[in-house]
Amino acid sequence: MDKKVLRKQLIQARLDLDSETYASKSNFIVSKLKQQPEFIEARAIGIYVSFRHEVETISLIKEIINNKIVCVPKISGKQMDFYQINSINELKTSNFGILEPNNSHPVTKDNLDLLIVPMVGYDQSGNRLGYGGGYYDRYLSDYCGNVIGLAFSFQEVANLPVEPFDLPIKKIINEK
Repeated sequence: MDKKVLRKQLIQARLDLDSETYASKSNFIVSKLKQQPEFIEARAIGIYVSFRHEVETISLIKEIINNKIVCVPKISGKQMDFYQINSINELKTSNFGILEPNNSHPVTKDNLDLLIVPMVGYDQSGNRLGYGGGYYDRYLSDYCGNVIGLAFSFQEVANLPVEPFDLPIKKIINEK
């Protein structure tokens, strides 16, 4: 199946979740994440700010911000970097409608112990379908820390079309 068509279908399925189901599934996924050794041991975490019914992360960010170094992504041109935040109030809405940091405290990749990434879709081999901009693929190409993808189980498809630049995710957590 074509990536664009699949992306549209999977995003729509996510948006079609009623608020109670969305919250329940997100909470369960995040509770599983918090039990992972990579999460428990991580001192500095790069984490996406949930957008358009991605697995909800804003509550988690608020919960861990006083115990861990929390870094969130910011897009500039074709590049994505992570910036440390000390409060959720340091986020502002970007041109894409995504909350991004409005500070200038970038964190280098080698200072992030764990990266928590969003997914539009994924397959059994850990291949990830994103929004199509390639930001995470470029970022992950030379990232050496742990990576965990968060997604709902209905976002799993049999096989994703894979490009040479697509990088699989070793650990994906869903609500199953």
